[in-house]
Amino acid sequence: MGEQSIQILITHFSVDEITDRLKEYGKVDHVGKSFGVIKFNIEGKTYDIALPRKDLPRAVEVRGHKDFIVASDPNLPLEEDLKRRDFRCNSIAVRLSDGEIYDPMGGLRDIEEQVIRLTNRQAFPDDPLRVLRAARFASVLGFSIDPDIYDISKTIDLAGLSVERINDEFFRILLESPMPSAGLEELFMLDALHQLFPELYRLTLSIQDSLFHGTVMPL
Repeated sequence: MGEQSIQILITHFSVDEITDRLKEYGKVDHVGKSFGVIKFNIEGKTYDIALPRKDLPRAVEVRGHKDFIVASDPNLPLEEDLKRRDFRCNSIAVRLSDGEIYDPMGGLRDIEEQVIRLTNRQAFPDDPLRVLRAARFASVLGFSIDPDIYDISKTIDLAGLSVERINDEFFRILLESPMPSAGLEELFMLDALHQLFPELYRLTLSIQDSLFHGTVMPL
């Protein structure tokens, strides 16, 4: 689905201070200055540079993936920023100066065990798109999903998600997964298929004659 940008977190510097240093070396775009995000392009590579931040959910009836008040803070502890991530395997940081890994949530163990677990159970429902991301990560990486994610996902209303974001996650399952059917099965178990693709959901409950799925033998 296109080249993925490289994500970098910078602490103890303001957006303006970071911009002043970077603009000497490449192109700088303030795609999200108000919440501490900069796109930096150099030698054909794009870097998403962000300040530590917290996501505070808005009081809305039907939540979408952008219903947040984002508060960036250069001096926010790194662990606080990692707590806002969706899964523990995504809540890991590497210090570029020496390669030291910072893993306060135990994400490395989850990667070793090939299991997707929640970083923060209370915050997970704040962004409904995370339900679809769980299915995509499981199918693309071949990881299993912790049962706790199935339980909480069934309580999350996905009606507020945009068609564009749904399509993006769905097509990445179809195009990037070595076995797309695994992603569809995860969407079923996460109750996302029921909410977003009711036609496909009804097919999962249909009994089909094995005659139409057998191996054709040569005469």
